[in-house]
Amino acid sequence: MSRNFDDWILTFKETIFTSKYFVDFEKVHNYIETNKVEFAALNSLIGSRSIEADFDILINKIPSVINVIPLLLAVRKNEIKYLDNGDVLTYIFESNTLFNNDDYKKFMRDTGLFNLFEKHLISSVVDYATGVEVGSDTNARKNRSGCAMSLIVEKSIIDAGFVLNETYFKEIYKTDIESMFEIKISSENEDNKRFDFVLVYKNKIVAMEVNYYSSQGSKPSETSRSFRLINNESCNIKDFIFIWITDGFGWCKIKNNLRNSFNQIEHLYNINDLENGILNKVLKR
Repeated sequence: MSRNFDDWILTFKETIFTSKYFVDFEKVHNYIETNKVEFAALNSLIGSRSIEADFDILINKIPSVINVIPLLLAVRKNEIKYLDNGDVLTYIFESNTLFNNDDYKKFMRDTGLFNLFEKHLISSVVDYATGVEVGSDTNARKNRSGCAMSLIVEKSIIDAGFVLNETYFKEIYKTDIESMFEIKISSENEDNKRFDFVLVYKNKIVAMEVNYYSSQGSKPSETSRSFRLINNESCNIKDFIFIWITDGFGWCKIKNNLRNSFNQIEHLYNINDLENGILNKVLKR
């Protein structure tokens, strides 16, 4: 059946996100709660007039405070390196390390954390850490975007009658598909590419890629090029179908790129297509 790209892109969804998309406050709360004792202990440094001496007392009394210092800088790792007059300084933030308090005091002074406490720029370390964690969590939105789209697609897969690990698989690698079904899928510079979903119906193998773009950028364009390549290389494999499901207003300003894929990839669909039962139509169930 002939489809019109301009009509098709008009059915794209402006958003697929709920109010929980912006910040995962449950995760933030749990993270703060886990380190609440150490954060609260650091409150003793706020407004200190002899902060290095007070820091010594605090660390000697509650050594685990060392563990949370990177979190005050929105750093997840327990190892931090930085240049100091041409030398690379390395700090390990674990209470059982061999670093002495003077090492950590230099770090606190160099990074501005002592200044933060001395000048009373914050009134609560717990509140400050909560704000840092909220800001860090916004970086996880990209993952939540992918998860939201995958959940939409998976619901359609289940509604179409597929059963996990029997007739459909999640996040399965190309080499696993080749081994399971004795086929060869080639992909440029991606020796072990992972597909989001693989469906098995009768003698058909359906490999699916899923994404949603709420904003434009280089990633959608590169994705489009990559998926055209996969489609072209796999179109001659008997009983193998490649499906790309994408959506989002991020495509609207670079729609000509997507138009090229629409003209080349037979099975390029969006959420609206899923809602209209495209999976059953493709597989003629």
